[in-house]
Amino acid sequence: MRHPNTFIIGAPKCGTTTLCEWLEMHPAAAVSAIKEPNYFNTDMADAKSWQQRDYLDMFSHALEVHKVLAEGTTSYLYSEAAPGKILDMSPDARFVICLRNPSTMIRSLHRQRIFDGYETEQDFETCWDHQASREVSWRSGEKTPFLEMCRYRDACSLSTHIGRWIAAVPEWRIHFVVLDDLIENPERSWFDLCDFCGIDRLGLHEYASKNVVAVRRFPALSRALKGVLRLRKSLGVEVPGKSLGIPQALRRVIHRIDLMNAREGSKSPVSSDVASAVNNFFIPEVEKLEVILSRDLSHWKVSS
Repeated sequence: MRHPNTFIIGAPKCGTTTLCEWLEMHPAAAVSAIKEPNYFNTDMADAKSWQQRDYLDMFSHALEVHKVLAEGTTSYLYSEAAPGKILDMSPDARFVICLRNPSTMIRSLHRQRIFDGYETEQDFETCWDHQASREVSWRSGEKTPFLEMCRYRDACSLSTHIGRWIAAVPEWRIHFVVLDDLIENPERSWFDLCDFCGIDRLGLHEYASKNVVAVRRFPALSRALKGVLRLRKSLGVEVPGKSLGIPQALRRVIHRIDLMNAREGSKSPVSSDVASAVNNFFIPEVEKLEVILSRDLSHWKVSS
């Protein structure tokens, strides 16, 4: 059975879903049946307890013509376990890292965590005020799924997490995609990705962005559904095998309800004072990213 060779590893809310869907349209690429398998991030709360055969079965539709076998799991960027585990399976793997201005990423990620059911604080400004205390709790040993997913300052400090991958993988096997470029010139970004993957530059009919802002119709229902899945995992019935038909059916029902519980939302306004505070906090981070990318990002240092 063939192994995946291309991994879109994050960051969240930076275009990973879009790239996966574009790759899926290329005749020389096959993308995992599940967009975010969460297989290699075994040290994180959102890891899935797949058996290796079940993980590889996500690529069973790949044909000989498919030069690229890809998957996109944004949590891999933050996982300390993922680099070694991926390279053990696919020593020659390539990695795509998407990134954006941390000051805008943090607000988008906050909305996503509310949507995912991890975050209960709806107001971003209040959430920003709580970031320092959440970090203290995490460092003192309170390793809860909530703190792992909702420490936004850490999640958006991308240089630290990118550094982990640069230390593990030759830089020529890492391709960076900046969300600004993806929006301003999607075809150029797509062709650059094709070149990196070693596949022909084939233009797409459209370059629409995916994974738009969404909100829950009933947030409490979303949290309840997530609680059911966590309970299944803690009881050891997370592994999707043929003998577990009922749990698989339950997951399908939960997924369908989850989709029905979503609707398109809008961005909430943030006061100029908080926007300025967020921007100033991330200026040192932007400067580190400038070094990593060898690129001027001075426009990210201006409050928006």
